[in-house]
Amino acid sequence: MIKYKLKCKDCEKSFDSWFSSSDEYEKLKKKKYLICHFCNSKDIIKTIIFIDNFY
Repeated sequence: MIKYKLKCKDCEKSFDSWFSSSDEYEKLKKKKYLICHFCNSKDIIKTIIFIDNFY
């Protein structure tokens, strides 16, 4: 699992979201499924990457 800190380019607020992989993030981004929870914009970028291993 990967936790990304995402940032909205429109309202400039940031929020965290978990993804099963970096490929999953890219796939959702390409399909414009990532949406800002504050302003509903689809112009989202990732900032800091957190990796967590569950074993």
